[in-house]
Amino acid sequence: MVSEALGGKGSVGIKNLSIISQSTNSGMDKRPEQFAKNATKEGKILIYETTWENHPKKREIQNFAKWVNVKITDKETGDVKNYPFDNLPEPSETVEGVKFNLNEHGRPTLMKEFGLSQTFAIELIDERNKNGNFENFSSIEKRMEKYYLDKGYSKNSDKFDNLYDQIDIIKAKLRLPNLELKP
Repeated sequence: MVSEALGGKGSVGIKNLSIISQSTNSGMDKRPEQFAKNATKEGKILIYETTWENHPKKREIQNFAKWVNVKITDKETGDVKNYPFDNLPEPSETVEGVKFNLNEHGRPTLMKEFGLSQTFAIELIDERNKNGNFENFSSIEKRMEKYYLDKGYSKNSDKFDNLYDQIDIIKAKLRLPNLELKP
């Protein structure tokens, strides 16, 4: 439960300890994780603790966070900051009817459910976090083209070839009943 940017293991090959919504994940990124990133850049040494409780298991549905708290202690001064995320939504009663929206999930779900590569999932989320949800396939394509051009990639690079392959994967996956792209 520690951000990969702060030395956590990330989620590749690791089963989710707890599932949180995109909005909770975004809140964690903007509040405690950003604080910790800034503090460590300043040379501070922190103790970063994450505690949580999951909602009770419902048949095969499990590991949905009920609450999460991030406690960050400055090792030198002893100053403590708590970042509570309370009353998180309960999961559905059954997996039937559960939808995964490309605009609402993080890297593990984009990789597992949508079949995206790790690198593309990270870049897609970065673009989504900076400029808001994607409207449709065309907006994904146009915005990611601009994203790559702004990073210095040329349109005839492997990066662009991969982009179009990833968009084809998204189009194919969105034919499945449990996957969607809603703004």
